[in-house]
Order: sequence, then C-alpha cells, then structure tokens
Amino acid sequence: MISIFVCDDDPLYLEKITNWVKDYIQIDNVDAELTLSTTDPVDILNIIGSSNIDGLYFLDIELENRDNGIEVARKIREYDPRGFIVFVTAHPKYKMLTLHHNIEVLGYIEKNIDENEVRIKINKSIQNAHTRHVARSTTGSTVVKTHDNKYMSVAHSDILLVETCPQYSRKLILHVKKGQYIIDGSLSNMNEKFKKGSFIRCHKSYIVNVENLAKHCKDEIKQGKDRITISNGSQCIVSYSKRRTLTKMIDANLLN
Repeated sequence: MISIFVCDDDPLYLEKITNWVKDYIQIDNVDAELTLSTTDPVDILNIIGSSNIDGLYFLDIELENRDNGIEVARKIREYDPRGFIVFVTAHPKYKMLTLHHNIEVLGYIEKNIDENEVRIKINKSIQNAHTRHVARSTTGSTVVKTHDNKYMSVAHSDILLVETCPQYSRKLILHVKKGQYIIDGSLSNMNEKFKKGSFIRCHKSYIVNVENLAKHCKDEIKQGKDRITISNGSQCIVSYSKRRTLTKMIDANLLN
C-alpha cells in the first residue's frame, strides 16, 4: 500500500488537494491511503522517521517560515529513499532548483492552471506511483532501514522470517540466510512488500518465507505442532487458523 502525504502552507489549497486525493482513492479503489494532510512538514518527518513506508508526497515548494519544499524533500529521502515526490508550485521556475539539488521527483504540478487540470495531474501522479509501486513489489527485493539508520536492499529469496522485536516498539527482527538485523517497521507494512504466494503472516508476531521452510515442516503441521522449523533450524509459532493456508502454500511451492 502507498501512504500519501500532502503538505501545503495554504490551508484552503491544502484542503482542495486533500479532497481530490480522497476522491481518487475512493472512486478508483487504489491500494493507497491518505496518511496525513498538514501545513507543517515536520509532521510528515515525524511519521516516516519511525515507520517503514512507501510514500507519495505532494509538497508545496514554497513553505513560509519553514524549510522550503526542496529541503523537506531532501529529508524525506533520508527516511524513504524510494518514495515518490510531486512538487506543487505557483512558480515553474523552481523546477530548475530541484535539478540543481539532484532530487528525483515523480512530477510537478502548477497551481496557476485550471483546477480541473490540477486534479487530473494529481490523479495521474497517484496512478503512476501505484504502477511503479506494484512493479517494485514483483522484482524480488525489499529496501529496509536498519536500527543504525542504514538502508539496504534484501532479496526475498534470502529472507527466512520476520518477527516482532520485544526490546523495541516499531522494530522488527529480520532473519536472513547469513544472519539477522533489527529493522524499522511493522509486520503489516512488511507483509505488503513481500511477494504474494511466498510469504505468510503465520502468527501475529511472525512472517515466514514458505520457500525457506525445512522439508519436514508440513509434517509438523499435520502432527498439530504449534511451531514449524525454518531451513536454518530455527523455529517460529504458527496460529491454528493459519495452518491450512500455510499447508496449501507449501504444496503450491513444491509444484513450482
């Protein structure tokens, strides 16, 4: 799912963009949500700084008495390096500034054009971001932010399981074939990033990669055990309600 953020220091224009975004999500049933609409960019940074988010950001380039939109975009890139940024501006000349600062953007929307055209451009921006987001999710890798604020790309085939981290809130333990990492995020957000058919949230505290389960895992489920074994010998809990689905996924994986 894409999390959409809107930031403009003009409350009236902010309300217009917000309503257009809401309408498009509802009418076209896009896998996206309006996470925040605000006049203060700090509100955005506070959210994405503690979450693992795939974001689409509509930013006013001119933000009075605060960092300008370009500086906000630079900070967003620190937390969401693959996020989609769309600048909304009344001054087209600012396009060159984004090139000068080396900021990759999805697009620009001019405020001074016909409002219906602005609305169409916003709809297309959401559509383009969603298309790219779906394409990314099928490439077989996921970008995560580690506990020490580093970003890394992890191949889905290397992931064994992901579990909640008891020591920290909003942190997860990512188990891969060569070790483990503490990363930012929630199981719900991580589950949306993974390839469908290969990963399952088998318990409220675990997501497992079906492709990396031990060979006798299916027997453990048939025997009614509440834990299954991963290919590296570790184990995780399986909820009773997830056993049948997990068994079907194992069978499907064996056929592939």
